[in-house]
Amino acid sequence: MTNRFKLSDSFIKKYDRKVPNFGPLGEFTYKRTYARQLEDGKLETFQQTLRRVVEGTFEHQKAHCERFHLPWQARKAQKSAQEMFRRMWEFKFLPPGRGLWMMGTDYIKERGGAALNNPLGIDTKILTKEYGWIKLRYLKTSEEVTVLSSNKNYGSNSEKVIGSDLNSSPVWVKAKVSPTEYYKSCLEFTFKDKGGFKTTVVSSKNHRWYRRNNSKTPWERVPAEDLLEGDYVPIVKPTKFFKSCVTGYQHGFFFGDGTRSNGELHQFDSSIEVLEKLFPTLTEKISENHSVVRHCPLAWGKLPTREYLEDRKYIWSFLAGYVAADGSISGNKVRLPSSRLEELKIVSLLFKEIGIRCSDPYISIKEGSKNSFYLEGRPSNLYEIKIEIFDLRKDFFLKEKHKKKYDILTPRRRDWGKLVSIKKIPGVPIKCVEVPGYEQFVIDGFILTSNCGFASTEQLDKDFAAPFAWVMDMSMLGVGCGFDTKGRHLNIQLKKPREATDTHVIPDTREGWVEALRRVLDSFAGKDTLPAGFDYSKLRAEGEPIISFGGVSSGPDPLRKCLDTAIKTLQEYVELENEIDSTLIVDIMNEIGACVVSGNVRRSAEIAFSEIEDEEFLNLKNYKSNPEAASKPRWASNNSIAAELGDNYNSIAENISANGEPGIIWLENMKNYGRMDYLFPPLHPLDPLVKGSNPCGEQSLEPFELCCLVETFPSNHDSLEDYKETLKCAYLYAKTVTLIPTHDQRTNAVLLKNRRIGTSQSGIVQNFEKIGISEHIKWCNEGYSYLKDLDKLYSNWLCIPQSIKMTSVKPSGTVSLLPGVTPGIHYPHSEYYIRRIRVAKNSPLVPAMVEAGYDVEDCVNQPEFTSIVSFPVKESYFSKSKTDITLWEQLENAAIMQAYWADNQVSVTVTFKPEEAKDLATALDRYQYRLKSVSFLPLSEHGYKQAPYEEITEEQYKEMIKGLKKPKIDFHVNKEHAFCDGDVCEV
Repeated sequence: MTNRFKLSDSFIKKYDRKVPNFGPLGEFTYKRTYARQLEDGKLETFQQTLRRVVEGTFEHQKAHCERFHLPWQARKAQKSAQEMFRRMWEFKFLPPGRGLWMMGTDYIKERGGAALNNPLGIDTKILTKEYGWIKLRYLKTSEEVTVLSSNKNYGSNSEKVIGSDLNSSPVWVKAKVSPTEYYKSCLEFTFKDKGGFKTTVVSSKNHRWYRRNNSKTPWERVPAEDLLEGDYVPIVKPTKFFKSCVTGYQHGFFFGDGTRSNGELHQFDSSIEVLEKLFPTLTEKISENHSVVRHCPLAWGKLPTREYLEDRKYIWSFLAGYVAADGSISGNKVRLPSSRLEELKIVSLLFKEIGIRCSDPYISIKEGSKNSFYLEGRPSNLYEIKIEIFDLRKDFFLKEKHKKKYDILTPRRRDWGKLVSIKKIPGVPIKCVEVPGYEQFVIDGFILTSNCGFASTEQLDKDFAAPFAWVMDMSMLGVGCGFDTKGRHLNIQLKKPREATDTHVIPDTREGWVEALRRVLDSFAGKDTLPAGFDYSKLRAEGEPIISFGGVSSGPDPLRKCLDTAIKTLQEYVELENEIDSTLIVDIMNEIGACVVSGNVRRSAEIAFSEIEDEEFLNLKNYKSNPEAASKPRWASNNSIAAELGDNYNSIAENISANGEPGIIWLENMKNYGRMDYLFPPLHPLDPLVKGSNPCGEQSLEPFELCCLVETFPSNHDSLEDYKETLKCAYLYAKTVTLIPTHDQRTNAVLLKNRRIGTSQSGIVQNFEKIGISEHIKWCNEGYSYLKDLDKLYSNWLCIPQSIKMTSVKPSGTVSLLPGVTPGIHYPHSEYYIRRIRVAKNSPLVPAMVEAGYDVEDCVNQPEFTSIVSFPVKESYFSKSKTDITLWEQLENAAIMQAYWADNQVSVTVTFKPEEAKDLATALDRYQYRLKSVSFLPLSEHGYKQAPYEEITEEQYKEMIKGLKKPKIDFHVNKEHAFCDGDVCEV
């Protein structure tokens, strides 16, 4: 960004001596969770965090406007930014945990909304069936094109052929175009092929390439920044571009040698063979060495017209005929001369458009030179183009002498390109194409490059590792991820992996962790080898800082445990000859979740979806009938059912009564409705491509879509007009986040199309008590209408789509602890309770809290990595607790918010007493037409050890606070941060 946005220093000085009005656990939670480490080693103050967030928000707005030359009013922006800061300071709204942690950092500015992207400069040419060679800049976002790829998986050491046991070969496959993105710095590579042809390509540092050092080393898939001069990259060319067209051959042959005035085509000597092949019944023999075809169409004397230019096989055949008539071969080039410069320019473009590298026309014989007799006395220059012979196939040539020369020049050649130079350059606009399944495509120079395409588990038979790799990649960026178990229907059996002798060295990057997992998974799918071992020595040690992302490293142990457990689990399936099932999918995903959560800087949640008839899935957390499950990290995901309206819920009520799972989503409602008025359903689905939700269930999501949330606190407002002003600031934050692309093309394609946001509310039941339910409904109704008006206004200004949905009720987690309001739509646990918070075991918070007298214990699920701190809490403004309300009252509150506020979902965890368990099936049956999602949790005997909340008596509270001291914490080292808002969602 060339021009940064800054809040006025005089405005910021007003807050120098002010103290935030944190809730009871607010300051501890803020310091533990959201304050980033500064260059001097200290942690941010709340003022510094808010300044970073606000300035980052408006910088992205400003950059968007400058990029597209849209209006930008600096004075108005400054006023809006100050109002945003003030309303966050007063705890009228806050970004989600992810926003408090990352917004305004260099990491987001350079790497986008989720992480560094991996595409190419927009002037990179790719080969498509629809357009021939075309620059990426001219392809529209989400456009589907057919690109050249290879069925050989160069990215794995086994070089497995995709979808076939035959030898590898080029293939044409469907691909989707990513949006354009912008970064500070890129790399420029120059490659040279065997013919000496050079290609220059610009890519981001993280774009994936295939390389090897020599013909005896295996191909590797590496990020751009790991490429070295002298590396080789694969070149893939089509075996045949298009089917032949006899009329095209005839047109091209006549265009080169025909008499344009009378339509006669005379040929001599060796060219007669071509004439007879193209015109077998029309060739008239004049003499032994002279034949003619008469009455040819005069239109053949001109270049193909527009209707023929759209027919690629016609153009291919036309050029082949033209080369047969006028072309020659010398060196490694096909030479095609003409005195008609304008025509030759177009012919050059035609070659380039169908994927043949060709020079621009140049003067080969100048008028008046000693060779000018070749011009037959005409006063003009002779021009020539050179066509790259390595880009052609033998069947392109019609003359036998051309075919023989082709064989001599291209004997059993291996196709490769050599990297001859690397330059660091300033950032440029970049984009890419996503090629599902193959994950590779051909760019200028026929160089095969890679991309990151991911699939849901319903495509496990095409790429077993893909969905697991995507979840790990996104989870390591703090993104909560959902997944399904549809892969269980594919009847896939894993294979015993071929063991390699190499040790896989894991680089100290997010991508390095993901690639290590991918290699393990690919080895059991027969697409790679299982290394003899993994070398973790390059991973930074436990406690070392992670400069760009923030926080500190957890060391290699979580990854080592994840990989070891995954290998053991997969080996068991191979030995027992078991097919892939729900258990395997969930367990591997949960191992990933456990690995990521123990990484100190992340608190990402997972949600797993299956069908109501999947009994295996339903019993994954039934520890009574399945005691060995307790040793697995199945706590890492909320397990839910994608139910259909009209289902019989008796079958799952027993599971829910035991441990609260599964949760329920109704996809039909999520697709059909915004805010739910079930009496008047819409004529057409409003969100038809939805397949699931985020882990806490408040956002409808398409595959690979991410949630974009912001949280408001209506109980901290005195009037509807005041709340509307907050909604404006909250909306501006969320809408700005949709301007920031992520590193994943498939995610970008859906994010930038939908611009989905989730403006949420917390402290809802407190506002019910403060202003009454009827008045709160009025705030919701008018507030929603106001947001819709804002979206029309600001989307028009930013020249982007209006948001497909705009409002949610999220469970909040730790964000609501900062202002001290009740999370989402939930009631306080009780007047007196224990609030347990997870902390990294190596955090300096742990000994400080022990010294201050707080109860600190090892996490039962992850004793090696995580500690639990227990806080005794007394609710300051208490009216009702979870034990004072019925299951029915909670469901009705959720239905009210689903009708009047949330066009996405209301995330609600309905607590129920033991005597209410018998009503669960009936409750689901009645509210399936008024809700989009719901989860339940028994108030007692729920099976969760170290639950986030535990009710205590007043006497117990007084006993626990005896002797507690204010913790003395060295906040110069930041050990623990959250990204997803809660340790787990309320479900």
